[in-house]
Amino acid sequence: MNAGDNMKRLSIILILTMVITALIGSGTFAAATTQQEQAEVLKAIKIFKGDENGFNLSGRLRRSEAAALIVRMLGEESKVVGNKKDYTVSVFPDVKDSDWYSSYVGYCYRNGIILGFEDGTFKPNDYISEKAFAQLVLGVMGYKSGTDFTWDTVKRFMYDKKLVTDIDYTINKDDNTTYSRGEAVTLLYNSLTKKRKAGDKTVCEVLIDRNVTNQPTAKKYGLIKYDETQTVIEKVTVIDDDSIEVEFNESVIVDAMDVEVRANGNELDITDFETKGETIIIEVDGELYNERDFKIEFLAVYDSEDNLTEDLSKEFSGIERPEIESQLFVISRVRPVSAEMLEINFTQPIDDSAEQVLLYQVYKNGALYFEGGYKTLDIELNSTIDHGLIFISKQYQFEEGNKYEIRIKGDLKSKYNAYLNDGNGDSYAFYGSAIKSGEFKIKKAEFLDTDNIVVEFSDVVDKESATDKSNYHLMDEDNKKISVQNAYLDEYDEDKKYKRVILKTQDLKEYHEYRLFIDDVDNIFKTLRIENYEADLGEGMTNDEEIDLDGIEVVNRSLIKLEFENPLDEDSEKSTITFSHSISVKKKMIDPENPRVLNLYLSKSRYLKEDREYTMTIKKGIYNIYGNTHKNEIVEEFDGTNEIRNEIFIEDAHFISDSQILVKFSDYVKETSVDKESNYTFKYEINGKEKELFASDIEVVDPRTVILDFDYFIQGGKLYVEINNVYDISGQFQYNDLEEKVKFLES
Repeated sequence: MNAGDNMKRLSIILILTMVITALIGSGTFAAATTQQEQAEVLKAIKIFKGDENGFNLSGRLRRSEAAALIVRMLGEESKVVGNKKDYTVSVFPDVKDSDWYSSYVGYCYRNGIILGFEDGTFKPNDYISEKAFAQLVLGVMGYKSGTDFTWDTVKRFMYDKKLVTDIDYTINKDDNTTYSRGEAVTLLYNSLTKKRKAGDKTVCEVLIDRNVTNQPTAKKYGLIKYDETQTVIEKVTVIDDDSIEVEFNESVIVDAMDVEVRANGNELDITDFETKGETIIIEVDGELYNERDFKIEFLAVYDSEDNLTEDLSKEFSGIERPEIESQLFVISRVRPVSAEMLEINFTQPIDDSAEQVLLYQVYKNGALYFEGGYKTLDIELNSTIDHGLIFISKQYQFEEGNKYEIRIKGDLKSKYNAYLNDGNGDSYAFYGSAIKSGEFKIKKAEFLDTDNIVVEFSDVVDKESATDKSNYHLMDEDNKKISVQNAYLDEYDEDKKYKRVILKTQDLKEYHEYRLFIDDVDNIFKTLRIENYEADLGEGMTNDEEIDLDGIEVVNRSLIKLEFENPLDEDSEKSTITFSHSISVKKKMIDPENPRVLNLYLSKSRYLKEDREYTMTIKKGIYNIYGNTHKNEIVEEFDGTNEIRNEIFIEDAHFISDSQILVKFSDYVKETSVDKESNYTFKYEINGKEKELFASDIEVVDPRTVILDFDYFIQGGKLYVEINNVYDISGQFQYNDLEEKVKFLES
């Protein structure tokens, strides 16, 4: 033998070794090919038991043995054996109750599986032919003689169902009257992996379902495709308002007809469906907002190995309905907060004019539900934001699952005097939802000093009830009732904004014990209420807390910012503050955007210098909103700067309606310098021509914002606004030629 032959021989041995190792290592047997191997498999799954001669595969199969085999193949042996008396029959004189096969024959007779002969006998020891046994096995598979096949066609039917492979079965109708036990074993073995007539399960899978055998055993002998990875839905993500992404743990094959998407139990139409390996993208005809409860159901899912998983489902949450953004005055969002209440937000600030109930209509599923009236509706401004309101239905509910639409007439005006949607009115659709009320309680109540009590709530409070002083009172240690003089919201603490109420009291005595009583304070949506609350406040204390300066910021050589712990009272603008080096203060102003800060605008004739140290002395007059002040002078040293104040410019100019322009400055300006029509010039270019425009009215909204009104619509072209004689808030620095191109409304 040459070297090449040796190498070839070694390669063959190596390959065989790898195959055998793989088979042994996996614990999985190759398909049985001999009758002996097939008999071993049938024994392992409790179908074939042999006789006194072992398997006796060359012997012939008796009718009694055939009855037992069919009962086992149907998965009914435990029932038959456990209830033997119920299945014994006296109809056959040659089948005795004491015979081991009597209950098997009885079951088959009662269920019309095997009948007796014309002489009334069963002949249990007679041998069964091939065609007769084949009819029984096909019956196990759910096929019926006379319907699916006949005595003459049974052999061809066996071939068509792949129970036999010999092509002679397609033409040979003769019966095999010397049918062996081994041939019966092969037929039974071949039927195990074939699907039954009804349903998608094989004969072996039914035996597993009926606890005759189990999945590991069936997998071991290659009778089932064992799904080692159970298909599950890992995540459902709402991509946008009509699209869902479903992620599985493995690649899947799904028919769109086997998928259902439900909103509050109602099925949504699927308009598009795409499978990408482990991911499925589904588009539906319906809005996937979190106003409804969603669930996706898969009736049938196949993996890449054709393993079937049925009835997979997962609940998922919709997305937040986005707020509409627009320069125009329109509805930005409607959100249900209870069955009777909505939160409505707009794109511009609103005022009391929005509380006119006659401006509102509600539609339900496309039909008018109710119109706003004093008997049906209550409107309140949202105390936490300047562009929102609370819509309270007095007689009607926003029921879960129904689609509603709020329609508001164009007569509604914003705080900028812009009409809603340019006077055309606006609408917003949403779904009713089952709102679950959260928790509303008092987190703490304590003395700030003998004049102030702070009450902190767990949620934002309703302004009307929370500031009603009659909802509070105190009792002293002698059970004397003490009224609250005033109650107001803390609007300044960002973390506790509108969650704290300050109670003003008087005539409290130091070191006396007091109890606080609170009744009828609602949360902002009036869905939860504090009632019959009482708490020990402990002893009153002397109001000796002094204000302290938290920080000083030198912004530029003309502006210093002083920051304090608590919001300042407006009287602080009258305080007495001096500086060294003859520096004087031209104007003091509490910062509109941060009430803890006092802005000091220095005289431009005596500004700060970088190479000097300065001393600031707050002599008197700084008060916070709790009435605290400082008994002693506050002295602070700081370094000067050469930083020059920034030029004021027009930060933004855009239309908020067809006849109104909002102008916003980069810094605070003096009101009297921006409310004069003579300070404005409007350059208008349209169709190659220049025109001159004039504003009919000017309204200063705040120190940085101005609204310009025109008596006519302005559409198309290019418009520039130029403002002159603009002074900063201190009235010292003048700016001219402030120009900005006005942005038109987006279509």
